[in-house]
Amino acid sequence: MKGVILAGGKGSRMSPLTLLTPKPLVPIMNIPVIDLCISWLKSQGVTEIAITIHHLATKIQKHCGDGSKYGVKLVYFYETNPMGTAGGLQALKEFIDGTFIVISSDVVNQFDLQKAITFHFESRSDLTIVTTKMSHPEHYGIVIKDKKGKVRCFLEKPPQHLIFSDQINTGIYIIEPAILNYIPSDRPFDFSHDLFPLLLQKNFPLYSFSLEGYWIDIGQIHTYHQVHRDSLSSFLGWEIKRGYKQIKKGVWIGPNCEIDPLCSMEGPVLIGEGSKLGSNTIIGANTVIGNNCVIESDCFLEDCILWDGVQIKKDSHIVNCVIASFVVVEEGASMVDNMLVFGKKEIQSKLIRSVTPQSVDFFESGPTYEHEDHPGSEYSMEKLETKIPFDAIVTVTKIHCPSNLKSKMVRILIESMLENTKDINIKEGIKLHLSDNRWVYIFPFEMEDYITIYTHAESIEVARAMAYECRNQITIYQGV
Repeated sequence: MKGVILAGGKGSRMSPLTLLTPKPLVPIMNIPVIDLCISWLKSQGVTEIAITIHHLATKIQKHCGDGSKYGVKLVYFYETNPMGTAGGLQALKEFIDGTFIVISSDVVNQFDLQKAITFHFESRSDLTIVTTKMSHPEHYGIVIKDKKGKVRCFLEKPPQHLIFSDQINTGIYIIEPAILNYIPSDRPFDFSHDLFPLLLQKNFPLYSFSLEGYWIDIGQIHTYHQVHRDSLSSFLGWEIKRGYKQIKKGVWIGPNCEIDPLCSMEGPVLIGEGSKLGSNTIIGANTVIGNNCVIESDCFLEDCILWDGVQIKKDSHIVNCVIASFVVVEEGASMVDNMLVFGKKEIQSKLIRSVTPQSVDFFESGPTYEHEDHPGSEYSMEKLETKIPFDAIVTVTKIHCPSNLKSKMVRILIESMLENTKDINIKEGIKLHLSDNRWVYIFPFEMEDYITIYTHAESIEVARAMAYECRNQITIYQGV
């Protein structure tokens, strides 16, 4: 039996973490999630696996290779255009030669699939949906079936008043090749929205089988946090298979770590290989630190996930955050409640704070921030949200200064970007067009002691230059 891993999506629900890292390579306990998918398929006896790819495809191929490091054989099918969860299967006709298993690359599970496979053959099903019981099923597709397991009704993400079952679609399917005849090759086609309704309409042998065991979709920030909390719990048993050493109850460290004797850690905590922790630093519960990270002295971390190569400078306070690979958090930073940082960007900040958990999605709706704009401004945030390009990487720079210096500092900022600044009205939001389609928005009077600049990331250099000219009278606050 062969397997298919669907790994072509952009991972928009996890943006901006997935702007530079494809979702299949997002780490779970310092292991890319696609590694967990491949290992699970192998544990079910599947050793030939096809991976459908699109977004940041070469990164996935480079990481997974030919599959020899996993003990399986991998082949790749690139989707020139995203074809939906089921549409990409059409390209696999030559690969598929019998019953096959499909799994999404954002699913982590510990199911034993053998009972479902036996049911699939005994019921003569052409497509079996693997389901599991969920107490709050409204965020998933739900299934109702008859006594023989044949699906009678399927509804994707129903509103509360239409929930008729607690059996949810896990995104794991056992499929016969005949199903490919019902999947078009010229347009996107989804399992839930298109294929299942079509099969039900035609009274096709569509069945479901419920399994018990651990399952989670890690495609959202809150579930991404949850899978780490679960994995740090002893019931998942991950530590048996890994090369970590437990130095105290619930505290696991990888090889070649350097931990100062005055560093305090309260489990459950996982520290990746080659990481360094400074003196008087406190690592609180539910924290996972990646490989080769550096956390300097007098820092506090709790309920955090740090990817590889993160550097946190001294006297920083970080709670309930995900920090992506190679980010540098400068001295004295405070990051709380899912302020997300991504890419090889340096965060120059004294204070970075998000009052409520909030992620920024650049692909679906554009970036959103708290409405701090000056009422009536031509470029208020409500209007700005419709102007910022969906695929832009945006830097938000807050410049703190005394009110009486605002006009001078805005003038310095403008003069550093434009040769001529005659007749510029700095009492309203200003939009400056720069070369190479770059742009900047300035809000000088939205708050009593702040100027806020929304700009392309590289333009932070301009703000730094302005800060230098005004010497110690201002402080720059930057987020992404």
